[in-house]
Amino acid sequence: MGSVIPNLLPRRLIHGIHQAVERRRAKEALIESEQKWRILAEQSPNMVFVNLKGKVVYANKRCEEIMGYKRKEFYAEDFSFLSLIAPESIDKVKANFNRHMKGLEAPPFEYTLVTKDGSRIEAMYSSRLIRYQGETAILGTIVDITQRKRMEKALRESEEKFKDIFESANDCIVYLDRSGKILDVNKKAVEVFGGSKKELLGKHLTKTGVVSPGEKPEPVCVFREGITSRIPTFNIQIRNQSGQEIHLECSCSTMQADNGSNGYLVVARNVTERKMIEEARRQADKELQKSEPDRDYW
Repeated sequence: MGSVIPNLLPRRLIHGIHQAVERRRAKEALIESEQKWRILAEQSPNMVFVNLKGKVVYANKRCEEIMGYKRKEFYAEDFSFLSLIAPESIDKVKANFNRHMKGLEAPPFEYTLVTKDGSRIEAMYSSRLIRYQGETAILGTIVDITQRKRMEKALRESEEKFKDIFESANDCIVYLDRSGKILDVNKKAVEVFGGSKKELLGKHLTKTGVVSPGEKPEPVCVFREGITSRIPTFNIQIRNQSGQEIHLECSCSTMQADNGSNGYLVVARNVTERKMIEEARRQADKELQKSEPDRDYW
């Protein structure tokens, strides 16, 4: 027995030293990893923070710049991260937090923040569970999308204004693809052409059945790539479904569709009344010329 104990002591001692060394290495690796992570977080153009058990334990410089709080305010014991959230977004944030508290990951979502001075910021929030100082914490990344949201709103408003103008215009407006097929028409165009909008969509402008017999409309050669710029205007005569002859004076411009391809916007004005007046005047001039006495006779 006496010979066994001396042999065991060195082994236990060596094992203990080995464990201590491994722990120290692991701690040093963790510190080094945290330092690298902080350097990256500080250089990030987005807000980055760490939430540990409901408390903000780390916030990068961008958080200070955008939200208006100093880090010591974020880290204060009485500071609630919910004070940064707009009332309408609190339920989303709580649901996300509760998922993480159950050890689950959560999908990104959009929400609204409130800065120290009361300004509102539209943001995209993404988060994940990490180990921070030996405990499970939430790493959050916040991207400021306020400008993007403003642009989207302006675009929607612009589209709504265009739609209002498109539908309320007194002229026929026809949107065509590159081959001349109808993609959209406004109410006035449907009224002039007759039938329904559904019947017109997808048909070529010159093959809708509305071109008057015997007419050879210029649009036949207009809707080809490169030609539109040289022939921006043209005239067309149609016979609508009521049998009425209508003269249209059209202007054409190139537009880009959502898929990036070029299309054409045709604005057609009903000039039938003007044409009738002009024709009546021509007829009157002819009659006048016939009825005039021969001046040589006198």
